[in-house]
Amino acid sequence: DELLSNSTNRCNLIKEVSKNSTKRKILVTQQEILNAIQKLKNGKSPDEYGITAEHIKYAGNEITHIYQNIFNQIFKEGKVATSFKTGIITPVPKKGKDLTQATNYRGITVTSAHGKVYEYVLIEKAGLKNINQSNLQFGFTERLSPTMAALILSEVYSEINGKDLLFITTLDSQKAFDVVNHQILLDKLYYLGVDIEYWDVIEDMYNGVTSTVKWQGDTSLSFSIDQGVRQGGILSSHLYKQYINELLSELDTHNMGISIGNTYAGCPSCADDIVLLSNDQNEMQEMLNTVYDYSSDHRFLIHPVKSNTIVKSVNKRTSERIQQSTENFTLGDNIMEFKSETTHLGLKRTTSEETKININGRISLARRTLYSLIKTGVHGTNGLNSRTSCKIYQVYVIPRLLYGLETLNLQNKDTVALCSFHLSTLKHIQSLPNRTATSAV
Repeated sequence: DELLSNSTNRCNLIKEVSKNSTKRKILVTQQEILNAIQKLKNGKSPDEYGITAEHIKYAGNEITHIYQNIFNQIFKEGKVATSFKTGIITPVPKKGKDLTQATNYRGITVTSAHGKVYEYVLIEKAGLKNINQSNLQFGFTERLSPTMAALILSEVYSEINGKDLLFITTLDSQKAFDVVNHQILLDKLYYLGVDIEYWDVIEDMYNGVTSTVKWQGDTSLSFSIDQGVRQGGILSSHLYKQYINELLSELDTHNMGISIGNTYAGCPSCADDIVLLSNDQNEMQEMLNTVYDYSSDHRFLIHPVKSNTIVKSVNKRTSERIQQSTENFTLGDNIMEFKSETTHLGLKRTTSEETKININGRISLARRTLYSLIKTGVHGTNGLNSRTSCKIYQVYVIPRLLYGLETLNLQNKDTVALCSFHLSTLKHIQSLPNRTATSAV
């Protein structure tokens, strides 16, 4: 409450300063607009006006001068067009959940296509990409893969030897993007040095945000959105990373967590997906205390049940003995019991046989994906021709089979298992006998 009160007061002061200050004139060039248009993703649902990325791309140079006039006026007045602040929410049911409960639906929001062009321009001009970003934040970052966070975890584990232990805690933030407090976020942006001209338009962009819900062909009345970064918004991921960045910096500054040599590696993250790493029980509890205090101040919740802790050791029996004899960690008033496995960025992290479990899981997923494609003709008898089937296999099955495995320490037997599945699939697609030589496949 104190942080929110202080942030609100500071934001009010910033608004007063903005009103009474002489601002520099910001001009958007047509080339900047063309660059932004090229970043729009094709194949997305139309917004509430029926506009898609393809409409804007095919219009090309014919509309850049119109965008230029609109965007320059927005920067001049510090006011964002109302049509840029609307969205359509489509509830999508979660698999295997009770569909009579509203919490078992995931809302997918489609925002204004014109607004996305403006946000791409704003990101570049305001320099919002990776501003003061932690070196351990790998989510939504150009030239960095999210699997880098998983690789760091694997590298840390490879440093363990003898009787050393590694405590791993994966944190689950409840609806992290949807509960961001606007006043705290805006306060952080100003503190980070975002120019007042850009701060004004970001503040206005989150003032008067509305959405409607589309369900079974009908659309609800419009309602206001008073918290959270906008789902579907181009700025949203960058803004959320700034909202959470101070937590990562605090852990790093106080050297809380494990290091590889002199390099800190205690909290590799992918947006809201954070994992805490330490080889000391008391230090891990201090890290959890820091996370809990930060989440309380910033008004978001770390789920104590879905957040898991495991203990890894070179010796399986040592891991099991430590888990049984070590007092459970706490997150606020909630107890976090030790688990035998947890999931981080789609990979299973376990106390033992981690690579084997992931390999078997990937092969099982690839096989299910292959079975789901049978109806499309991806099979060896009376189906699509083998060349087409192989192409579909490469596009849809192979990525699921191999995802994240580059971050694990694969042994020869693991490679053999993957190759065996791959070869048997290729033989099946081409209607070849199982005894066919590998060189002929």
